[in-house]
Amino acid sequence: MAIFPWQKTKEIDRFANWLADEFFSRIQPELADEHFKSKNKNIENKKELKSMQNNAQKVNQAISQTIAEFRKFRESQSLGVYGKARFHMKFRDRLAELGYEKDIAKKLDEEILFKTA
Repeated sequence: MAIFPWQKTKEIDRFANWLADEFFSRIQPELADEHFKSKNKNIENKKELKSMQNNAQKVNQAISQTIAEFRKFRESQSLGVYGKARFHMKFRDRLAELGYEKDIAKKLDEEILFKTA
């Protein structure tokens, strides 16, 4: 066990980057963007509605997988407040580097944060 929280910094950074890369491999930025922006839209076209539902299912499944991986890491590393904050900051930054809009990356990160609090 690390005495100081910054001793785990490199490990947390590597994991956050890896997890963001994994999310990217499942869900491209355009799909995530469409998912979050279409939540407030009323769609009457059945074909478009079905496509939106399929996309939502894919995004939600990828988020669930990401949450499960984070929970495993958090339990194995016993992250404190600093470690969790570091993870979320690096995860959000890596998503932005991969091409997700900053507000979409923030929404994805917040969803993970709220479901793992």
